Amino acid sequence: MSKQRVLKKKGRRRRFSGHWGEWENLTEMAREQLAKGDDRVPRGLLACWRNRVFGVQLTRDDYEGHPCVRLTVNRHDKTDGISWEDLQRIRTDLLPNSWCVELYPPEQHVVRSCHMRHLWIIDEPPFGWKNTEQPNENAEETGEEDSGRGDADEAVHAPGVRTRTEAAREGAKVPG
Repeated sequence: MSKQRVLKKKGRRRRFSGHWGEWENLTEMAREQLAKGDDRVPRGLLACWRNRVFGVQLTRDDYEGHPCVRLTVNRHDKTDGISWEDLQRIRTDLLPNSWCVELYPPEQHVVRSCHMRHLWIIDEPPFGWKNTEQPNENAEETGEEDSGRGDADEAVHAPGVRTRTEAAREGAKVPG
């Protein structure tokens, strides 16, 4: 079996088992490489890390006068298949209090140069689901069912439309 196939097989096994290893901070080493003129290191590098499965770079970019910070993720085995769950875990491990978005541009703007995923760090958005409550520990005493999602079903909604939780509090039957 070729070395590349063995590497891919090990990477897949580690990724799916969840045993990624500890994150190693490579920021200083990368900055030294940049100072030596290594053009493989992005100019706006803020930080970089790796574990046994993934390599991650945090960079500051400027797109036509619009500054932004981007998290770039790739697998060491150079294959595709970085799941949403992988990205969420990486974001949680490295930038636990950050909001990130991934962009899906019109087809004519898609760039398919390598197997990487990019997350842009943004301020807290005015939309989306936000779990603002802890699970209801007194559910048995109050008779309320706890979905374990906190306010996840309290997403931004149209004025005058009751959420599932509001309807349940008012005694209405709520499906599922």
